[in-house]
Amino acid sequence: MKKFLVVTLLVLNSTFSLAQTLPPSLSETMKAMNGSFRVLSAQAQDASMNLNSAQLAGALVVLITHAQTFKPERIETLPVEQQANALLKYKLMLTDTGVAAVEIMAAFQRNETDKVPVLIQKIKDLRSSGHDSFMSVTQ
Repeated sequence: MKKFLVVTLLVLNSTFSLAQTLPPSLSETMKAMNGSFRVLSAQAQDASMNLNSAQLAGALVVLITHAQTFKPERIETLPVEQQANALLKYKLMLTDTGVAAVEIMAAFQRNETDKVPVLIQKIKDLRSSGHDSFMSVTQ
């Protein structure tokens, strides 16, 4: 499963890079992720949009992977000895979210639209708990 995810991420990253330039900052990447997620959530129950939704979920995975290349400014305000742990937690939070986005993409590809609402809620929960956890680590 791990190898599948890595290969999927590499392929998606290559595909996304050819089709669209990735945002140059973490802030812009997060905005793009939120926009993609909103559209994905809105069309999730429309089975006629499964192909588009799978592609959108793939683009979301690429954005999530791209977000991991940035170091949040908030981490740099921490004492040096806490920065590595905070950065690791940030990357793990994004990894969990990326895995959920891959699961969504796979569900759309298999026309398992009935599974998508649970997976979308999983991303919402991960995003919320991840932000809360990250904010508590960096305060």
